[in-house]
Amino acid sequence: MPGHGPDPLLLSHGWPGSVFEFLELIPRLTNPGRYGGDPADAFTVIAPSLPGFGLSYAPGQARFSAEAMADCLASLMSEVLGYTRFGAQGGGDWGSFMAARLGYAYPDRISGIHLNFLPLRHDAGLVDKPTAEEARYLQELAHFLREEAGYQAIQGTRPQTLAYGLTDSPAGIAAWIAEKFRAWSDCQGNLETAISLMTY
Repeated sequence: MPGHGPDPLLLSHGWPGSVFEFLELIPRLTNPGRYGGDPADAFTVIAPSLPGFGLSYAPGQARFSAEAMADCLASLMSEVLGYTRFGAQGGGDWGSFMAARLGYAYPDRISGIHLNFLPLRHDAGLVDKPTAEEARYLQELAHFLREEAGYQAIQGTRPQTLAYGLTDSPAGIAAWIAEKFRAWSDCQGNLETAISLMTY
């Protein structure tokens, strides 16, 4: 491993995603000298599949709460791998929930967190007398909850029904995931301006 004693860094992905999102990032973190960076900035990267998601799910397995997933990752890092302190990066929704939760629940083990998604409560009642900026945020939140949160209801209440339908249709799963990337990226309606699409 390049560098002297690289700091351990936990990468956690979000939905819809997997550890495959990190394939191009990991070499840059573990061997920055190869990409024009300082070799002393290298990390030891640990990138598990989130418990209960994708590659880490077995049929009939009990579902993990956000707290249970964070506890599982903390156990992996400290009890299994033996790191006393480590950094945590949260990618996307669930990854950011995990990194934020690790920073909250295990401050003695976490050297720092990095999030690319800010986990916030979706409760407009938290602000009594909103400022103009807060009022704009609450308007955007109301729009999101009305127009963009349907997938949460389906996945949270009838995930198996959805899973069977999407498993049966590669075009269906592609559309389901691509629609979210289109809605959540800054592509102005044209997904290819924000995300490079692979062609085969």
